[in-house]
Amino acid sequence: MKMEGLYRKLLSLLDLPTDPWDSRALAEMSNETLQLLVDPVYRQLDTPNPPASAFSWYCALSEELERRAEAEARR
Repeated sequence: MKMEGLYRKLLSLLDLPTDPWDSRALAEMSNETLQLLVDPVYRQLDTPNPPASAFSWYCALSEELERRAEAEARR
């Protein structure tokens, strides 16, 4: 099984979204879960051969955290 398929399977077993651009699923995740995920994904980007989806995941998680921070700042 390719690494990408392994990640998808692991995410689904953990009841996490398997698509980084599923904005509805990301919006349903807690801040704690988003923060727990963004760090290891960032570390994957700093490897010689990061998974193909690592950049997409990092962008999606970061954008969701930024969206929440901006919404909180407007309150």
